[in-house]
Parts: sequence; C-alpha cells; structure tokens
Amino acid sequence: MTPHSTILAPAGQPSHPPKAGGDAVAWVVLRGLARRWRQVVGIGGVAAVVIATAVWVFLPPPVPSATAKLYIPLRPATNLGGEHPDPPIERQTQATLIKSRLALTAALRSPEVNSLPVIRQQDDAPDWLAKKLTVEFEGPEILKVTLQYSDPEQARIVVDAVKDGYLKEIVNNSVYERGERLRRLGEMEAATEATVTRKRNAIRELAKELGATDPQNVAHQQRLVLDQLQAARTELVKLQAELRRGRLEEASLAGRAGTPGELPESVVDGYVNQDPRVRASDQARAQLEAKLEATRGALATPGHPRVAQLAGELEKHKADHEALRARVRAEVTENGRGRSRLETDARLASVREQNAFRQGLEKVLTDEVERLGKSAKTINTMNLDLEPQRVELKQLEDILFKIKQTAAVLGMERDTPARVRELEKAVVSKVDPERQKALLAAGGGLAALALTALLVGLVEFRRQRVDSPEGVSRGLGLRVVGTVPDPRPGGFPWLRADRDRYAAGWLTEAISCTRIMLLNGRDQPRHRVLQITSPVSGEGKTSLSIQLAADVARAGHRTLLLDADLRNPNVHTRLGLPPAAGLCEILRGETDPAAVVRETAVPGLMFLPAGAWTPDTPQALATADLARLFAAWRDEYAFVLIDSSPVLPVTDPLVFALHADGVIVSLLRGVSRMPLAAEACHRMTALGVRLLGVIVNGTPARVYGYSAPYIAPTRA
Repeated sequence: MTPHSTILAPAGQPSHPPKAGGDAVAWVVLRGLARRWRQVVGIGGVAAVVIATAVWVFLPPPVPSATAKLYIPLRPATNLGGEHPDPPIERQTQATLIKSRLALTAALRSPEVNSLPVIRQQDDAPDWLAKKLTVEFEGPEILKVTLQYSDPEQARIVVDAVKDGYLKEIVNNSVYERGERLRRLGEMEAATEATVTRKRNAIRELAKELGATDPQNVAHQQRLVLDQLQAARTELVKLQAELRRGRLEEASLAGRAGTPGELPESVVDGYVNQDPRVRASDQARAQLEAKLEATRGALATPGHPRVAQLAGELEKHKADHEALRARVRAEVTENGRGRSRLETDARLASVREQNAFRQGLEKVLTDEVERLGKSAKTINTMNLDLEPQRVELKQLEDILFKIKQTAAVLGMERDTPARVRELEKAVVSKVDPERQKALLAAGGGLAALALTALLVGLVEFRRQRVDSPEGVSRGLGLRVVGTVPDPRPGGFPWLRADRDRYAAGWLTEAISCTRIMLLNGRDQPRHRVLQITSPVSGEGKTSLSIQLAADVARAGHRTLLLDADLRNPNVHTRLGLPPAAGLCEILRGETDPAAVVRETAVPGLMFLPAGAWTPDTPQALATADLARLFAAWRDEYAFVLIDSSPVLPVTDPLVFALHADGVIVSLLRGVSRMPLAAEACHRMTALGVRLLGVIVNGTPARVYGYSAPYIAPTRA
C-alpha cells in the first residue's frame, strides 16, 4: 500500500468533515468509459451491427438528382465600382422566389418541360415542383437548385427550366426596373426643379419688400427699427408724465388767479426775522441778558438793587420787542398779498404755454411710435414668412441634388449585370447505390456506438464511482493514507504474465507501508485500536483488515483481529476457520472473552469471531460494557484491528467506532460511490469519530512506482 499522506493525525483532534465535491463532468465521464470499455465495446458493437444491418436492409436505394448552380456574389462588380443598382439580395428571399408560382409557371411554359411525363401526370405541377425542389446555399455565394427523381434526364430538364424561369422573371426583370426607376427619377427632377424656381421667386419678392436680401441685413434692420421704437416709447412716456404734472399745476394756479393770496406763516416768519428793526431789537435784548448775568455774577447778593434794575429793563425791552414784531408782521402780510397775486398770474401763463407745447410734442411722438410699431410688425411678419421658405428651399435643393445624383449614377449603371447569374447548368449526380448504403450503414453503426458510449458515460457520471486516490481526496476532503493494488490478472496477454509474477509482491509491499506507519505511531496508545469499515459491502474492508492484521503480527506485535461484522461475518472463511462462538456471545453474556479467542496460522495474530447472530444481539450491543472489553484487549494486545459492518446499512459500526482510536475507510476503485462515501463519513464525524483517512483498493499497479528489480517474483 502506497501512502499518500501521514496516516495519523494529532491525537485528540476531531477529523474534518468530508467535502461534497468531485472532478469535472467530462473527466468523470471519460474515466467511467475507461472503466466500462468492455461493456461499451460489447453493447455498442451489437447495437452498431443491428443498426448498420437495418440501414442496409430497410433503407431504400438513393434517388438520382439534378442540380443547377447560380452565382450570387456578395460584392457584385459595377461600372463605377460602388453599390450595385439593384436592391440587396436576402438568401432566404431568393430561395422563396425560386419556388414561387411566378418562376415555376415561367418554367412550365416551355413545351419541352410541359410535355415531360413527370409534369403531365401532376394535377398541380407548380405545387408539386415547389414541394420537390430543394434550394440551398453552398457557401455564401453559390445557390443550388436540386430535384430528385427516378429519371435523371427529366429532372435535369425541369431544373434547367426552373433556373431559366427564375432568371427571366425575377432576376432579369431588374434591368427593366432600372429603366423605370430612371424615368421616374426624370419626372421627379422636372417637378422638383419647377418647385424650386417658384420658391426662389417668392423669396426674392419678399426680400425686395424688406429692402434687404441678406438675412443678416434683414436682422440688422429689424433690430434698428426695434431700438428706435423703444426710444420713442420711452420719450413718450416721460413726456406724458411731465404733461400730467403741468396740467395739475395749471389747474392749481387757475384756482388762485384774481384772489389775494395769503403768504404761508413760515414765509411771513422769515420776512419778520429778516427785518432790520427786529434784528436790532434782538441784539439789544441779547446785550441786556448778558449784562444781567454778568452783574449777578459780580454781586453775590441776590436782592441787590442793581440786579433788580437790570431785570426790570430787560422785561420792558421784551415787551417792546414783541410789539415791534407784531407791527412788522402786519406790514409783511399786507405787502405779501399784492405780490402773490401778480406772481400767480405770471406763473399760470407760463404753465399754460408749456402744456400747449407738450401736447403738440405728445401727438408727434404718438404718431412716431405708431409708425415704428407698424414697421417693426411688418418686418417681423415678412421675416417669419421668409425664413421657413428659405428652409424649405434648402430642403428642396438638397432633394433635387440627390435626385440628379441618383439619376446620373443609375444612368451609368444601367447596363450593369444583374446580381444573380448562371454558374452551372443542371448536372445529373452520379450515385453509387451500394457505396451510398454502405456509408449510411457505417454512419448508423458509428452513431449507435457513440450513443452507447454516451449512455454508459452518463450512467457512470450519475453513479460517481471512485476512480483514483486523487479524486477521492478532492471529493471527500479526506487524506488518502494508502492504496492497495489490484491482485487480479488483467491487461494485454503479452504483458499479463509478467504482471502476474509480481502481483503478490506489490500487494505485500503495499500492506507493509501501512504497517510501518502504524508501528511509527505505537507511542500513542490511543491509536492502537483501529477500526476498518466501508460505506457499503463489497468494498474490500475484510480483505484489507486481514492483510493488515497479518502484516502487523509478522512484524512481531501481538495483534487481535476482531470480526465485528456481526450480521454478515466473513473473516473466519477467509482465514480457513470454521464458524464458532465469538463476539455476539460475549455481548449477550453467554461466554468469557478469553474462551472464544482463537489462534490463526500467522504467528502473533489472534482472531475473535463474530459468533452467532440472534434478534436480541442489537440490544446486547447497545447495553454491553464495551469500554471494559476494549480496555482489557489494550492491556493484552499491542494492536486491535476491528473489521466492522458497513456504515450505511446498519448502526453497529458507529457503536464500535466510539471505542476505537481511529477509523480507516476502505473504498474499492470502480465500485465505491462518492456520494455514499461522503454520507458514511458525515455520519461518523457527526458522532465525533476520528477519521484517520481513506485507503483505496484495486488501484493499478503502475500507480506505485514499483519496478521488477525491487519486487521478488512469485514462484511457480
């Protein structure tokens, strides 16, 4: 057994749960086919023979056919080297046109075609031809028209007639259509030219009315008129405001004309204060007040006669001053009445004169605003009419240019060949019936073989069988701790003899690898009890358990091989021992463990049989003191190897796994299935069972790298 990684993980740590994964689908299918190639060859070969025979016997002989070819270049040549004058051709459209009644009726007009027996015996010849004709492209530019019929000569005549009818009625009709297009373009050119001329004359007349032909000059003129209109309106508004104020002032002055006017009190007070007499009296009063204050300051006595004298003089002066102001006020009031009347009359005359001038100016400005407004409106209206006509004229000129250009190109391309032309007249295909049937039979056989391989590959993919150690490691996420070669003979006959000579040696060396790893871990007592199990039965766990236990015993270690497959024991048969009492009796308390342990032919290897299964054994297993049993066996033996039942069918192996130091899962290449292996590992890891890894049985010997010089051959 070849190790792929360290067999033992650190003690006390639970193993990681397996991953549900796998290889790529294609790779899994190919490896499945490699495993089942015999079934593929056998079943596929039979299916291929049956299909090929059925094709050869029941397939009718091939019918002759006639084929004509048409050439439809992707870039047809033209006189000017540009686009072809005819419309582009759609592939599906041409196939439909060839089978149209127009083309088929044209083909049937030929007396030679119409007199053919194949045509005369048809009730609706065009409909029959449309169903029988095959139109398909051979590459991007070659169109084939094919008719299959038992008489190849009649088929050739019909195909040629259909091809000619299509060229005449559909393809060559494009030359006539070019002339029609050219005539219509001439009529359009004349009509458009006349419209352009009328439009130009209308625009010219409008430009004369505006006084400018250039759009920029018209715009400048329009802006100038609008500026003048705005200035006149502003001046008119200002003048009207002044006229309203003048009329109000005139009305006010007219109401006061001819009546003496009273001066305002403020005006009278101003005249009184400016009178020389009042001003002199004010100065004298100020001097007396200053003199009184100075005397009061010089004389400390309040009631001094001098102070009283000056105070009396001041009071007398104040009384005289008020009398003077009253006289002066009366004089100013009287004089002001006459002067106000004269000023009012003069002002009234001046205001009336100004208002008359303003009224005249208002009329002039009003007329000017009205004139400028009409002018601006006229310019705007004419400009609005002129601009769309210019745009329309430009569009018409562009259309006229395109019409002339198209007509000129079409005139020069009038004699350009059509897009479709004849490449090859109808040719009768030469068919070898025997060869055709042989090819079809071979194709059917190959298809049957390929289908068989596909079905087998899909079945293998769905089963997801174990194929290689690497696939197991990727699919389960567990370490592959070793592999065991397939001891069965196989391979090519000339290689099988040499391979069989070394098969036993390869197997011995593979088992020894695992034994050496176990011995390296002997200082870890918790790894002395190992359980070997598998997801289901038939995956090599019993053979692996026996070989591994024997190899450990040969290395000088006292070993106990425990057959824990209670429901289907098989170890005693492999060891050549008869059935006897064993573990089942121990669990039921019917015997002592030491009494049922048996020796084997291998020195140092002791064997405990499974015993006889009874319906109450599961209950006994659940209640037995397994910890005491395994403790005793640990003291007595260096290693205990447990060959348990498969994990998925029963729960027995999960009970034993709880007392083992570690569990090794045995898988058989080409038999074990990855989903079942993943489920078994999940069940054990859910209980905290320590998974040491996986051993893959039945791997090819070439995996190990063993070579004949290092392996002793088996003696005959």
